[in-house]
Amino acid sequence: MRFWSKAFFLAYILLLLFSVQAEVLAGNIDATDKYAEFLDATGPRINFGTTEGNVTVTDSAITGYAWSGSYGWINLAPSTSGVVNDGSGNLSGYAWGEGTGWVNFNPTNGGVTVNTSTGEFSGYAWSQNIGWVSFNCSDEGVCGSNDYKVKTSWSVSSTQCNDGIDNDGDGETDYPNDDGCDSPSDDDETDTSGGGTSSGPPTDPDPEPEPESTPDPEPTPEPDPEPVSDPDPEPSPETEPESEPSAEPDSSPSSDPGESTNPNDGPSSTKRDELSFLPDFIPTTEDIIKALPPVVSKVTIAAKKSLKILLGS
Repeated sequence: MRFWSKAFFLAYILLLLFSVQAEVLAGNIDATDKYAEFLDATGPRINFGTTEGNVTVTDSAITGYAWSGSYGWINLAPSTSGVVNDGSGNLSGYAWGEGTGWVNFNPTNGGVTVNTSTGEFSGYAWSQNIGWVSFNCSDEGVCGSNDYKVKTSWSVSSTQCNDGIDNDGDGETDYPNDDGCDSPSDDDETDTSGGGTSSGPPTDPDPEPEPESTPDPEPTPEPDPEPVSDPDPEPSPETEPESEPSAEPDSSPSSDPGESTNPNDGPSSTKRDELSFLPDFIPTTEDIIKALPPVVSKVTIAAKKSLKILLGS
């Protein structure tokens, strides 16, 4: 009975070990070589081989979570980015961590690769918040005194596009040299676009149909003439009222009042112009003589004669 109990206990232990090993292998990161190191900060390294993180390298990407004791979890496949593998071990893209910020796996003056034969990582990534991350002590030349590296069991399987053979006989060998290879994992070098071992150029596609003969031009319809509407007759102007007779001017005398032919009417207009300082009423010679006192004397008679000469009468 004791034998069976021991056997059952041993089988249980082996089952647990197998389960743990299977879980680690599912992440395909080496159980020992699993650390990267921050160059610009002191503290714990980045562990790519935790059981909880389940980091997995495939032909197209790296998924799972790496762990830093100082900066927390680093997501290698965030929804808005992720670390990409081109199939030949050349990594690019971004991981994300609350403490590290974005981690660029292909920065300027850096870059991370995976050796397809040994599975070892090498090169540098750049953390937005922390700085450079080294994936192999050989990058810094410190192996022996400070050993660290990240290693995976992933490797490029042998396919036509990575076996070193020109499988389709087109003079081109493997990815990326052969146009028929989409990636190193592609197992067919044949170039479906016309390369490879085909016996000749691809058949011509169906000939394009000849254009139809140009149809006779359709006559351009003449537009119907727009009817010209008779304009409304303009109303005839109302008869203008007869203009009111202008007031007849007073008939002017045939002669200027000042030009009297009667010698007794006073001086002529010329004389009157010369005597313009005189009032409008100019007495005649007779009026003046009448106004003189009736004193008959030589002086009076002489004065009368002189006055007549002066007045031009």
